[in-house]
Amino acid sequence: MTTPETKATSDDGGEKSRFGWIYPLVVGLVAFATFHRSLFNELVNIDDYENLIQNTQFRGLGWEQLRWMFTSFHLGPYQPLSWMTLGADWVVWGGRPVGYHLTNLLLHSAAAVMFYFLSLRLLRLARPETDGVAVRVGAAAAALLFAIHPLRVESVVWATERRDVLSGLFYFATVIAYLRYVEATGSARVRCYALTIGLFAMCLLSKAMGMTLPLALLILDVYPLRRVREAGVSRVLIEKLPMLALAAGVAIAAIIGQRQVGAFQSLERIGFVDRVQIAAYASCFYVVKTLAPFGLAPMYEIPRPLNQLQPYLVASVGVVLVTCLLAVLLRRRWPGFLAAWAFFLITLAPVSGLAHAGRQIAADRYTYLPMAGFAVLAGGGIAFGFSRSGRPRRRLPLGIGVCAAVLGLAFLSVRQSLIWHDSIRLWNRVLEIDPQSGTAHMNIAVQLHMGGANESALPHAMRAAMLRPDSSDCQFVCGRVLRGLGRDDEAFEHFRVAALAENSSPEAQAEYGIALARRGDLDAAAPFLERATTAMPEHAQAQMTLGLIQAGRGNGLAMRKCFEQASIGDGLTVESVRAMMIATTRVLGRPAAAEIVRRALETASKTSDKALETGCRELLAE
Repeated sequence: MTTPETKATSDDGGEKSRFGWIYPLVVGLVAFATFHRSLFNELVNIDDYENLIQNTQFRGLGWEQLRWMFTSFHLGPYQPLSWMTLGADWVVWGGRPVGYHLTNLLLHSAAAVMFYFLSLRLLRLARPETDGVAVRVGAAAAALLFAIHPLRVESVVWATERRDVLSGLFYFATVIAYLRYVEATGSARVRCYALTIGLFAMCLLSKAMGMTLPLALLILDVYPLRRVREAGVSRVLIEKLPMLALAAGVAIAAIIGQRQVGAFQSLERIGFVDRVQIAAYASCFYVVKTLAPFGLAPMYEIPRPLNQLQPYLVASVGVVLVTCLLAVLLRRRWPGFLAAWAFFLITLAPVSGLAHAGRQIAADRYTYLPMAGFAVLAGGGIAFGFSRSGRPRRRLPLGIGVCAAVLGLAFLSVRQSLIWHDSIRLWNRVLEIDPQSGTAHMNIAVQLHMGGANESALPHAMRAAMLRPDSSDCQFVCGRVLRGLGRDDEAFEHFRVAALAENSSPEAQAEYGIALARRGDLDAAAPFLERATTAMPEHAQAQMTLGLIQAGRGNGLAMRKCFEQASIGDGLTVESVRAMMIATTRVLGRPAAAEIVRRALETASKTSDKALETGCRELLAE
């Protein structure tokens, strides 16, 4: 017996198309072409350096790398599957940026194709009476509106955001598997359910933001599946329990990771009312930027201080509440809008600002999943318009309008992609949008400092420290630049402020601890170095300095542990290895010291550091 649901999900709603494959092919090719300029982009100093250049732990797919990927909260997120794809990129491409960008682009194109098939199924379920061609056109339009919108640029062209495109691919695949589970019977139903759980687990292992998917599936159970009344509330809830358990586990892991790096803002710093207003503002911001994608930037810094009486914050709360009320009142006439709006709010919740982490009030990358519901809604409208138009001549104006919208969005996305070409261009764009962005000034200073242009970096560093006196990162960078100019006393003061600030970064703790040790204040230095090395065990200089302190205390075991970590860490130098060798020889003897040098030599060989390798060989020959 054919039910309305199975009829709705049959090929083309009763009409088979010999050319149905063209639609997903066009979606994938257009998505790839829109962002292909990213293949020429560099890595940028928004986490790319820390993740992909300074970090050596992910390079490869051996047991050591896999163990690190599945146990690490590097920079906060828990994303072992994303790390595996980045490790594979390293195996194939080495450290060349084009490899990371190409994989991001291929994954996003695949996610766009997957979203086409998902939209196709949802539109058939919502409007089973619509003719097949109109549904396919609507699904393709939905997929293109999702895939090439300028808000997708950040997720696609930023190498670090591999987690967005990978989790998005598995997210859409999970929903398709769930829809098949709903339709299937017998053993096929069991297999589809197991596939749904497996794909959801892969989504979560790519990025924790997918944790709200079980709630999104409940929305689909209400509309367009309409199975709550038929299957019963208890059944649709019980079948989500395994997914809710996985989501809870990943949510806990995400909280642990963010707490480790001090990303969460305390309630004293950002109160509950502030968080509600931020979440409401972000929701309105994303909807407005979806409709009018102009003035996009890599960073929208949260204003300091945050005034609860600001008109835009108060108005945002009102707009969200009114929209919720209208969606509920119109639920019978327009159930698709209520479903899309509820999906948007639920999917956005983890990054909306309610649990605030970071210094941004909004971010383009946060829209990758939440805006998908509105894309399907728009695709449904286009499918309805095509179906009602009837003859090809009447469909032509609507077709021209859709093509014009796609071309316009593609143009804006190409232009936005160019902003991500390099770090200086990227952060200058932020300053165009927000001249008072301390984060932008800080990152320009970082880039100039890395190039040795400390004189040029200093105005930006000082400006960042002035705009964000409470920011550990801004104070830390200012200290780095001042030290590069030989102004050590001024640098020390900035390091002190950075290390004592709320949510101080492990790097700031390490730098201040090292500075204290160099001044001879070893007892004061030790706690900062201990905290830094706990959060960043790969920080070679912090490990070495802490080891030297332990050597001075006569604690050979603690010293050896620090030196062993330092010998395989990042930022190791010949001078550091020599200092560790001398200290180990004095405390534990020459054989133990030689072992430390040999470990450092292995690290030099793996990282192709010829200067370090030569220095280690000379030390062993002494």
